Amino acid sequence: APELLEQQKYTVTVDYWSFGTLAFECITGFRPFLPNWQPVQWHSKVRQKSEMDIVVFEDLNGAVKFSSSLPYPNNLNSILLQRLEKWLQLMLMWHPRQRGTDPAYGPNGCFKALDDILNLKLVHILNMVTGTIHTYPVSEDESLQSLKARIRQDTGIPEEDQELLQEAGLALISDKPATQCISDGKLNEGHTLDMDLVFLFDNSKVTYETQISPRPQPESVSCIRK
Repeated sequence: APELLEQQKYTVTVDYWSFGTLAFECITGFRPFLPNWQPVQWHSKVRQKSEMDIVVFEDLNGAVKFSSSLPYPNNLNSILLQRLEKWLQLMLMWHPRQRGTDPAYGPNGCFKALDDILNLKLVHILNMVTGTIHTYPVSEDESLQSLKARIRQDTGIPEEDQELLQEAGLALISDKPATQCISDGKLNEGHTLDMDLVFLFDNSKVTYETQISPRPQPESVSCIRK
């Protein structure tokens, strides 16, 4: 943590910084702030970051860049990506008095904020028309019809034309909540590797074109290919 380099007193906010750094490294595979720099140079450069910045890195030309977004590639879906970026901003604030303070939960509220993220119930919908996976947080009592309305907004497929099938080929039951999309073993369980997919078909279509959506390339890979 930067305050240790400044020979300030060790407090719990040092551990917040360490926790945020560890979480960032688990997501990306590397530490967030110029990991190969010497401490004196590191301190003078990283202290220039804004409160929103969660990564400071050197680009391929050696220029130092600041960013408030998690770098690609990573394996987070869009919902977790957005939530964890905001959480990391709490944990990696430069000034220790502000670090770990959540807008909703107040000082030291970062752990409650993390609990909220870990307790999210996420439904993953694979659009068989486009090959795109859409992810939705759902509540315990959200209806399937409500979920279908959200799917329509993202895909343009009317609710009456949506055919939602589970991996076993079973159709979703209209009068059951949207959480039926999530198997019991994957509710609130962070140790499960595979996500439940629900397959979305458009009943207004007779045939489907093959869709291949290659993952975007990291900057370093694109540079090598040029």
